[in-house]
Amino acid sequence: MVSPRMDDGAGVLQGWPAITEAMTRLFALAASQGVDLVLVDTDFARWPLSQPAVLGAFQQWAVSHRGCQARLLARDWQPALRHHGGWLRWQAPWAHRVSCLQMQPEDAPQWPGTLMVAAGIGALRVVDGAHDTARWVTDPPRSREWLQEIDVILQRSMNVTPHATLGL
Repeated sequence: MVSPRMDDGAGVLQGWPAITEAMTRLFALAASQGVDLVLVDTDFARWPLSQPAVLGAFQQWAVSHRGCQARLLARDWQPALRHHGGWLRWQAPWAHRVSCLQMQPEDAPQWPGTLMVAAGIGALRVVDGAHDTARWVTDPPRSREWLQEIDVILQRSMNVTPHATLGL
């Protein structure tokens, strides 16, 4: 299934290939427009973080938009270390703007699942992980609502540097 354009308002994505395509598009939009990012996943293992298009978007985002911040929240960074060494190496010199956060164990009951928000541009949320179904929106109020749901978890999370800690 081909993902809809991000400017189409809202929609449903079926299957992980459609979800990663939409993520890649949202990364490109964030890079071109310079917005803050919030990425949430259990472990980021299935995300396209190490794909050349996404690494390029992150580099453009970092170099072209100095005031932007990105926060990545995971329950466990170990799978990301196995799958995204390239992205973690890219992130290392940008750690002052790209935070790798790990949730507190007591926040597990409020875990929001997989979520990607590019402030003011759009957001994507996996609503059914068993069937790889996601919802995407370009409505800023809905994006803010999704961010408010995880605000406490983000505030309480620990900033970690998985690449340095584990020697990448």
